[in-house]
Amino acid sequence: MRRCPNCACDLVEVSYATEQVDRCGACRGVFFDAGELEALMSMMRLYAAARLDEREIPSVPEEELERKVTCPHDGAAMAPRQIGPLTIDVCGDCGGIWLDGGELAALRLAEKHIQDNLNLYIRLGQ
Repeated sequence: MRRCPNCACDLVEVSYATEQVDRCGACRGVFFDAGELEALMSMMRLYAAARLDEREIPSVPEEELERKVTCPHDGAAMAPRQIGPLTIDVCGDCGGIWLDGGELAALRLAEKHIQDNLNLYIRLGQ
């Protein structure tokens, strides 16, 4: 049984769109196995595909770097990654993604904002 990395409750498998994901009933966190979140969100597909040939600028807040999150799938330490305005936790071993309660909705809002303002972002990049 998979356990929540925040409150150690058992995770429950639930249907979300086209995927079966693991959710904590107490803190509302959600665990996505490798590829599940990318299958649901184009922003995450782009993040997973992006490989820059330059050093990444540190952007993860200090308190997130100090937070220890254990992967519900394999028990490995998860690493914080900055995605837009959020810090998510990614397992380097299995590729699973942990989203704390409310982060999935925030990712959806960020993705919608980008889609709604894509022309502006393109003009700013020129």
